[in-house]
Amino acid sequence: MVALVAVLWAVYLSECFVRVRPGDWIFRPGLSGGMRGVSEPDAQFVGGRVAFSWTALLPWSAAYVVSGPRLTPSGIGGTVAQLARARRLLTVVASVLFALILLAFPALILTNTLLPALPILILSIALAWLSTFTAFLITYRRMHKTPPPMETWLTQALSPLSLIRSPLVASVRSIADAHPVAAAAALCDDDEFLRIARLWHYDAESHRAAIDQLARARGVLDELHAPPASPDAGATGFCPRCHATYLAQRTECRDCDDVLLLPLVRN
Repeated sequence: MVALVAVLWAVYLSECFVRVRPGDWIFRPGLSGGMRGVSEPDAQFVGGRVAFSWTALLPWSAAYVVSGPRLTPSGIGGTVAQLARARRLLTVVASVLFALILLAFPALILTNTLLPALPILILSIALAWLSTFTAFLITYRRMHKTPPPMETWLTQALSPLSLIRSPLVASVRSIADAHPVAAAAALCDDDEFLRIARLWHYDAESHRAAIDQLARARGVLDELHAPPASPDAGATGFCPRCHATYLAQRTECRDCDDVLLLPLVRN
């Protein structure tokens, strides 16, 4: 029975990954609690043609995949707030299903009290399963103005472990047309927004005016263009793309290909 619990958790953890394509950014909860944008997949196969990124462990944690051109100073933040409201009920019932299958069931097994509680547990899981699936169909249609594809709703209907991830399935690509910098402006704190905005400001000259507008709206335009505020001790140069600081021995950034360091002038 312990092996069954291990299998359940292994299958559930596999559901926490989403497939991504070249150019996709995923915004997911960081270790500090805020949202963090990541452009590189966590796992790649078949020479990189099949790639996956981790989303989040808990069913109430949101994640978004974006790769679009929409780089506007308004609209996306309001859309994210609407999405959060739209999936609120789905998140609650999916969290109940998560608690029953992945917390209560293992606890009963490990304490050797499964058999007396089995009828109530089965009934509770069946009710939570039906409630979550119904809420998923309603929420998906509300978010996307169309029912889910057949393979999606079949997977959700037949697998309770997949259904626990239904809040993510419903919303993960709901702002896919957003540009990563616009998504960062809507989802991230100032430090993370500036990190992503600097990368794109350096790489995409045609986007610089729009990125400046987003930074100005957040009140961080000066920080976007300023050198690192707290350089490492002894640092004499910094990367204009990622703002990493370096000692005098280096002339190029180790993380940004072919980017020459700029001199770091201390106040």
